[in-house]
Amino acid sequence: MAFSGMFQTDPNGTIVAETDTFKEIVPNANDRQAIANIILNEQNGNNQSKGSKCE
Repeated sequence: MAFSGMFQTDPNGTIVAETDTFKEIVPNANDRQAIANIILNEQNGNNQSKGSKCE
């Protein structure tokens, strides 16, 4: 979740803008997209999210 402020996505979840810091910390573009996908899944609360549901 710490990376969530370091990029912006389009409605499909594809990264369209990212900070230089995010690129330095995670140099591989595929890894950055994977991080974005995890964060979007968590925000949307869909079945592919990694966290557990709050009770």
